[in-house]
Amino acid sequence: MAEINRADLRKKIRKEKLTKWGLIGLGITLVLVIILSVGMYFINKNHNREMLLRRYPVQGVMIDQDDGYVDFTALKQKDQKFVYIRSTQGASFADDNFDNNYNRSQGSGLKIGVYHTYGFKSSIKDQENNFVTQVKDNTGTLPIVIQVQYYYPYSEKNVNFKQQKQRINELVQFLYRRYSRPVIINTNEGMYQEFKSIPHTAFWLNSEDDSKDAHVRFVNMDSSDHLTIDGQRGSFDSVAFNGNQKQWNQYLGQVNIMNNEEMQWENFND
Repeated sequence: MAEINRADLRKKIRKEKLTKWGLIGLGITLVLVIILSVGMYFINKNHNREMLLRRYPVQGVMIDQDDGYVDFTALKQKDQKFVYIRSTQGASFADDNFDNNYNRSQGSGLKIGVYHTYGFKSSIKDQENNFVTQVKDNTGTLPIVIQVQYYYPYSEKNVNFKQQKQRINELVQFLYRRYSRPVIINTNEGMYQEFKSIPHTAFWLNSEDDSKDAHVRFVNMDSSDHLTIDGQRGSFDSVAFNGNQKQWNQYLGQVNIMNNEEMQWENFND
């Protein structure tokens, strides 16, 4: 009986050892799978980034007060070509960091633009006054941008596009006349189709998938391509010029040629 018990005990010990080594092997396999998966993720991410750089070699960022302190020199060192700084929103909101961001951006070597976030309900006159009061003459070297994006409770289901088109057109013409600067509307594909006939306007769309139209000058990059800077909290919304470096240089020249409205806008939208 004792012999049988000892035999059973030896079998039990061997079984436990096999189970132990089996679990260890399984654990090692899982670790290797995780390491391989992470490696493939970064390889694919870098590959996608390289593909985007080839397609959109001229890239920049959008910033607002939520980004905190922005190191513009570091952005330049990250091969960013331009920065858009939020100035205002609607009829009364002013970005707390606008003056600081704008002043520190000067001399960075980056092309600078400013943008206003449009209010669907706020009066256009109040939005015009808000922008002028905050920005004064600090519009940078790039076209002024009006960001038209849905926010609660507005959506494609309840926005009167005909009415909003008239309002946005009024704001566009005011900014153009007041600052002698081109104006771009940043919006989604759906609103682009509604507003693209607004005169004297080019567009900046939410997705690189919508960049084929000649009137689309800028596109937002995918959320996975947000730019990070060492020492900077969070990440920046990445934006790309819809063209190559040569076209970018030509575009900058067109933006700054204001011989007359007809010639400028004809060139701007070619």
